Amino acid sequence: MSKERKKKLLVGMNEGLFQDRKHIDKIGMSVWLFGYYCSKADWEKGLTVKLKYKTISKDMGVPIGTIRRWHKTLHDEKYILVNQTGSGFYVHIQKWTSRGKGK
Repeated sequence: MSKERKKKLLVGMNEGLFQDRKHIDKIGMSVWLFGYYCSKADWEKGLTVKLKYKTISKDMGVPIGTIRRWHKTLHDEKYILVNQTGSGFYVHIQKWTSRGKGK
């Protein structure tokens, strides 16, 4: 992760994700990548900007293989939908609750 000072961003995730054992059993450490995806998502629709494994790996300081494994877990367990493009992918967060203006 860059040593630059980053802007703080409130990422809205339901507390059930952290308090319900079924989520730990389903996604385990993948929750870190889920949080990353939430931080990159549009607040209205839960759709991320275009992403690449290499960029995520660099941002999080985690090996690409781990990122790919976590990504597969989130997809297999239906926490995310993925739209693959030629040079990256978009993630749609499932069960997203809009956090747009006035919410």
